[in-house]
Amino acid sequence: MNAKSENAGSFFDTIKLVLALVLLVGGIFGFYYVEGQYPTWLRIIGVLVSVAMALLVGYTTERGRELWSFMRDANIERQKVVWPTRQETVRTTLVVIIVVTLVGIMLWLIDMFFGFAVSSLVG
Repeated sequence: MNAKSENAGSFFDTIKLVLALVLLVGGIFGFYYVEGQYPTWLRIIGVLVSVAMALLVGYTTERGRELWSFMRDANIERQKVVWPTRQETVRTTLVVIIVVTLVGIMLWLIDMFFGFAVSSLVG
């Protein structure tokens, strides 16, 4: 009996997601369909309203609530990030440039050595 209720919830969630998609596509279609009849700002408001309605319908589904929870948790984690100062960023960038240059020169020298060794062996 529990599986039956999960299937029913899943079925209604699917219908809601399809409705949200229809609202979204309908808003975009309407934006271009009435292009010469209404000013651009009014058409943009229409698209924003259709997007808002699609988001509200999508939020009422299980996947919509999970996505909202994920976005909220991701924002909390983003706020915990400690960004480096400008001075730390400049120092790190300079170190990377110096190390890449030194490794490039070292690889170039090794390549020249092997090229000389191979040309000496071959003739």
